[in-house]
Amino acid sequence: MEKELKKILIFIFIIASIMSLVIPYHHDYGAYVRQWNAILQENNPYMGTGNAYGAFYNFFAYLGIYQDQYKYISIQRFIFVLSYLIASYFIFKQAKKIKLAPYILILLFLNPLFWIFSVKYGSNDSFLAGMTLFGFFFYNKKEYVYSAIFFSIAICFKFTPVFIVPFFIFSRNKVNFKFLITLSLLIFITYLIAFLNWGESILEPFLFGNRRASTLFSIFRFIRGTLEPLSVFGIKNLDSYSTILIFTSFLTNFFFYLRYNLDRYISALLSISFVILFYKVGHHQFYIILLLLSAFVFVLNYDYLKNYKQFWYPFTLFWMWIFFFTILFDFTDGYYFGRIVKILGLPTFLLHSWCNINLIKLNKIKYKQNLII
Repeated sequence: MEKELKKILIFIFIIASIMSLVIPYHHDYGAYVRQWNAILQENNPYMGTGNAYGAFYNFFAYLGIYQDQYKYISIQRFIFVLSYLIASYFIFKQAKKIKLAPYILILLFLNPLFWIFSVKYGSNDSFLAGMTLFGFFFYNKKEYVYSAIFFSIAICFKFTPVFIVPFFIFSRNKVNFKFLITLSLLIFITYLIAFLNWGESILEPFLFGNRRASTLFSIFRFIRGTLEPLSVFGIKNLDSYSTILIFTSFLTNFFFYLRYNLDRYISALLSISFVILFYKVGHHQFYIILLLLSAFVFVLNYDYLKNYKQFWYPFTLFWMWIFFFTILFDFTDGYYFGRIVKILGLPTFLLHSWCNINLIKLNKIKYKQNLII
């Protein structure tokens, strides 16, 4: 079995790598190219380009010159895909020890979210997910400097991991100063370079994200959709509450993590899960990081989960839901039919909330068992 799995992995690595290098760009990748071209032409990448990403993302411009989507080798997309593949392989190796390797191979290497949004569309969220997973992995190995390096790259690439790193800096009884100093220094240097090049415009991604309207999988898109379920109360749009709910859920989760000395990795996963749950922009690619981190945490906690069968139901249903609509999105060129984009938010919110409730239960189970020990 092990040899067969190895052959399958090698085949997947080769096919995904070749496809990421040579197929024409799709979806958001066209915007990436415009933003990188702006940098190569010595323009500000944050002025009039819709750039919603951090300083490290801009450095990818120097890996290639872009003119036509059919006439270049996409080194950037290849790096995004390779980051995801290597991160998934790390999880796969961990899963081999508990005889879950075949399931992890199917979940991480054969899912449509990876093949459509990472390989075909070249979503940079694949790189974000990979860097964040490396941060988790090396911290678990007590390699705090390496962990901080990868987390700093992730944060400087896209700001989402800001809601994760506090769980690695702080615990109930101590502060990991080696991790904190390395992380802070690298983020400072990266943004100092960016500020010297592009000035205060480096803050534009924060403002851009806040200006965006709710979309697709977000509960806020459902609320302002055709059905207008809260219109009886005179409410037609709650997009402005997205940020409030994100910070409230983060602070609540972090408080309980510190107060009861809860599991670091489950709490960090729960934090990013709440961010995605309450963020008003509900795009498919945002779930790539959630998929990788969920797989890592589940493998890490398999001894607690193997006898807790009801835990698996919500996650199985949730990911089947996300994968199905990922395929549908590609086949229909972006859901350009009917009212489906206006109602996806409610069932997604309910399924995702069910998953979060079970993560909280898992944290509670570990807490009680540690008290007994």
